[in-house]
Amino acid sequence: MRVLAHLFNGRAAQDTEIFQSRPGNRIRLRIINAAGDTAYRVGVPGHKIALTHKDGFPVQHQDVDAVVLGMGERIDAILTGQDGYTPLLAISEEKDGRACGLIRTGRGTAPVAATLPSTLDRIVTDGGRLTADDSVLPSSKKPDRIHTRRLTGSMETTAGAPMGAVST
Repeated sequence: MRVLAHLFNGRAAQDTEIFQSRPGNRIRLRIINAAGDTAYRVGVPGHKIALTHKDGFPVQHQDVDAVVLGMGERIDAILTGQDGYTPLLAISEEKDGRACGLIRTGRGTAPVAATLPSTLDRIVTDGGRLTADDSVLPSSKKPDRIHTRRLTGSMETTAGAPMGAVST
């Protein structure tokens, strides 16, 4: 028997974790896809998230509705808390299933997981489309030394043909 469990901070949707905050607070999300065979679309229905880092490295900030994370991928994002309950959704890309968490910033009633949207669309990106921030790009300095090495002897040729040549 195979049982699929889509978890959010180790909890299933029927046991949703609730995080406390205040309206207007900037909330940093560290989103990690720890699944071994499932990509997830992660977002906050009706709210933009600002993507700031990919796998620990700064990227040019991008405001999106959702981000797709592959297996083992990590994305950092910033969300501005709204009044009431804000759902965080992780929806499987290939399989049926999702996980969710809630941010509570005020009064109101927590939504039931089954009533939350089943899709996240509009502006969606993935980590491969993010651009490294200028602060982590290598400098464009010219090298101060160049070392040239030439392979000789048995390293120079293989069976009479230059290394890398293909004989047919």
